[in-house]
Amino acid sequence: MKLYEWCAENAPETGEAFLSKGLAIELDTAQGRTGGYPWPEDVLAFYEWCDGALRAPSGYILPGLRPLGISEVVSVWEDDMLSSYAHLAAGASPPPSEKSDARGTFFAQLGANAIAAESFDANKLAGSAIGGFIPALLPVAEDQNGSYLMIDRRGGKEFGAAVFYDKVDADLNDAPRWKSFLALNRATLQAVTSETPEEQTDLTPIALGGRLTWQ
Repeated sequence: MKLYEWCAENAPETGEAFLSKGLAIELDTAQGRTGGYPWPEDVLAFYEWCDGALRAPSGYILPGLRPLGISEVVSVWEDDMLSSYAHLAAGASPPPSEKSDARGTFFAQLGANAIAAESFDANKLAGSAIGGFIPALLPVAEDQNGSYLMIDRRGGKEFGAAVFYDKVDADLNDAPRWKSFLALNRATLQAVTSETPEEQTDLTPIALGGRLTWQ
């Protein structure tokens, strides 16, 4: 990963925050536990290379964003499902514990209930604004202030698009977005190597004291 190589030379503390690569069985389980929508190939490739980055004051590898670990992706997705569709789970038993095999079934049913209740337009293609969380969104990074980078797994030409999802305003039309997770990584690499602002976020990379920060 070229971005990691840059960090190793210019921001080693930030580079060291990357965790060991994910396991195939973890990725298979995570895909099944996040609504059944496929994960784009570039997202899978990233998690085959690493398991996200530590939540530590070692700087952000992406523009204002820390990559989530595989288990965190599942946990955040489930939390967003509960907060968005709590009314559809009303009266049901609480979600099984994280170690229970029944947990995936619970959230799969919750997603099915959301579609049946027409809680969102399931026919909208990837790239169209949503205004709230839906099962097809996949959280892959956080700004550590409650907002996330989401991967849009709906169908269409923009399948796999990466969009900044604000905790208050969701995916506004003018929110930072990239064609894919890979495109975000390439844009980040371009910004750090040229020492210029990243185009979508307008954040400038600063490598200082072994850490990469964005301002």
